[in-house]
Amino acid sequence: MSCFHANVSGVDARNHALVGEVVACFHDQQLALSRLAFLITGDEAAANQSVVDAREITLHGSAPFRDWLLEWAKIVTITSAISRQADAIRGCEAAYKDQSCTDLEDLWQLEAEERATNLNLILQTDLRKVIAELDPLCRAVLVLRTAIRSSIQDCVLRLNVSRAAVLAANRRAVTWLSDLRWMFMEAQPVLRSAAVSARDIRSVLVATDLSAASYKPLRHAVAVARCYQAKFYLAHVVSSLGFTIAGPDALALAEKAVLREASQLEHELVRTGSLNGLPHQVIIRQGETWPELQKVIREQEIDLVVIGTHGREGVEKFLLGSVAEQIFRQADCMVLTVGPACYQEPRVGKADSNATLLYPTDFGQASLHGFAAAVSCADRFGAKLVLLNVLPVVPELEGVNGCTAEAVMKMRENARVASISRLSKLVQHVELKLQPEFVTEFGTGAPVSEDILKTAEKLDTGAIIMGLHPRKHVGMASHMPWATAYEIVCRAGCPVLTVR
Repeated sequence: MSCFHANVSGVDARNHALVGEVVACFHDQQLALSRLAFLITGDEAAANQSVVDAREITLHGSAPFRDWLLEWAKIVTITSAISRQADAIRGCEAAYKDQSCTDLEDLWQLEAEERATNLNLILQTDLRKVIAELDPLCRAVLVLRTAIRSSIQDCVLRLNVSRAAVLAANRRAVTWLSDLRWMFMEAQPVLRSAAVSARDIRSVLVATDLSAASYKPLRHAVAVARCYQAKFYLAHVVSSLGFTIAGPDALALAEKAVLREASQLEHELVRTGSLNGLPHQVIIRQGETWPELQKVIREQEIDLVVIGTHGREGVEKFLLGSVAEQIFRQADCMVLTVGPACYQEPRVGKADSNATLLYPTDFGQASLHGFAAAVSCADRFGAKLVLLNVLPVVPELEGVNGCTAEAVMKMRENARVASISRLSKLVQHVELKLQPEFVTEFGTGAPVSEDILKTAEKLDTGAIIMGLHPRKHVGMASHMPWATAYEIVCRAGCPVLTVR
């Protein structure tokens, strides 16, 4: 639940807020605004007075637009709180004077919903604990960067301190927020146990178009189902697309042909022993492919869907083309994608002392969705878990130019050490059969998908496991956007498991 709640929606932004609306806004948002101000001032009375002053400034100054009233209230409240704490903030500058100032993460560049999540997480924390852990400058930078998306330069101007001090304080704020997010995730049931594990897979469905190209994902699906002793489902949808004009007879003939092919495939799997001792069911539906598959997934309570894809060139309107992307993007359950470059014979269930699983993360909440599954799979299959974090080519220094080669190398080393430390914290309470490996790679300037794929190829990894945003976030930008994730699943030389 959001700490801030907008009461006005769909209002023409050209209309200025009325006096009553300003009063109502500050009244409704009193608690959240006071907590923001308290983070900066460290004093409840000063925080409350900052909100009062902000309201009076708004009432007696130029009225803000209605649509921007809440943002305005935050900005003016924060500005008022900073003015009350100005001396204490500037007094912290000396402590950051000689610190290297790599800007490891741009908090203000996150998507709107993730920024709101970070801010709510901060405001729901024991603020006195935050005040005890962070100095006034660091707290002010944290509030500015998360609450109103201030840039480094904006922080410099608002706080009247040097850029170097703001960058160093920002780095500390980033690290602190990352630790806070991890503590929050660690407190959830899925991560609290030292033996973190995803629930057992009880049902596996392979979505197939019955073509020769679909046999590879079929073999992988059977292998996973057998390893987990899960019920195996083979599903195919006879698409009505193309048969509507031809008439119902043509559709009926197509359905009969599919039933015949599916029956032959089932008999072949039984004959070869692939399905021996494995409960299984063949499901044939007629209609639009993805909506029908979605119904099957929900009706049968499928835990894992296995799909194949032609890759980015695949524009065919059948399963191995655009429908695979629909499943990848929208399925509620875990999805294992077997791309065209993936190895032929499944490695699941085969003894391999060198088996590795690759888990790329940017430490965001979305990527952490895949952590439990990565740990569970590594533990179940006796594989080494490799945790990967891809950093920028050169750690970003917002607005800073002319760094020497020596300074860049020092920044890269600081960034690498910080990254390894954060990776190690992910597994500090987890018991694994094999010692995990931590890998930090600096980007090559190419899309991050290239760096992840190169690492996977170098390790000859058995699978890549990624956490993604829930379905409601589809289309929103992030460190691991959908286009990047789909690029990985289409080009990887191994199966890719995605978890929401």
